[in-house]
Amino acid sequence: MPLLPNVTVCTWLVVCGVVLVPLSWLGTPKEFWHVSVLALVAAVAAVMVVIIKILLEPLAPGTLHAAPSVQSFFLGFGAIMFSFGGAIVFPTIQNDMSDRTKFPLAIVVSFCALLVLYLPVAALGYMQFGTYVETNILLMVHGPAVTVVEVLMLLNNLFTYVLIMNPLSQSLEEAVNLPTRFGWRRCILRTSLVVMGVLVGLAVKNFGRILNLIGSFSVPLLSFVLPPIFYIRLCDSKENSNWPKRNLTSLHRAMLCLLVIVGSSCSLVATWTSLEALLSPSDSALNCFEV
Repeated sequence: MPLLPNVTVCTWLVVCGVVLVPLSWLGTPKEFWHVSVLALVAAVAAVMVVIIKILLEPLAPGTLHAAPSVQSFFLGFGAIMFSFGGAIVFPTIQNDMSDRTKFPLAIVVSFCALLVLYLPVAALGYMQFGTYVETNILLMVHGPAVTVVEVLMLLNNLFTYVLIMNPLSQSLEEAVNLPTRFGWRRCILRTSLVVMGVLVGLAVKNFGRILNLIGSFSVPLLSFVLPPIFYIRLCDSKENSNWPKRNLTSLHRAMLCLLVIVGSSCSLVATWTSLEALLSPSDSALNCFEV
């Protein structure tokens, strides 16, 4: 049951965009750390409700558990990478930490928490519904509790958007020499980013497929390919004598290079697979401009 039956998905997109505009004007994560706490609370509550609902759902008749194909694996690869896309904000988080020496511990705890949230939902969803499982697991469960989960996930996405987009906003502001303090020019730039995101949402027919595409291309590039390259170059750089000297062992360098090669290869194949699915003529869904 939709939260508001008379409100379409396209209208919800615009409403969410309007809500995000003032939130996007906030400065750096250290100024709105409460947002990340609220996002985590909403995500944990939503996952708990979804797990309970999946366990209570009757087993679907004729449920199949087929072995994954190469194509389905790389489509899934994109979605998995998208779920770890928050790694691109790690430098900003580290820069805002009061004690930066605790950054490695914070990363380990964060990824362990993500796995605790993601794995049970993925495993139970596939065990219960098999190949019939939808990209959005909420489409497979029913009842008033699902409406609560939808609200919680909406809040989680809104709060997460503010965190994920903040580094991009700061980079663009630095590129065009905008002042770091709050001002009307910051508002215009960040509002423009929100508007572009809303337009993409209105134009995309199938969000699951665009999610796979973004997860296949941008997330591996920003999280698994470029960081090792930058780290190697910074360690080898002699431009600034004040920088601490870091010597990479041959094994460490080989592991970083292997990460770049594997990440690039998987990203290329997954991106191609996602593009094929996105451009497939079998997708008859209408976007918001065609309705």
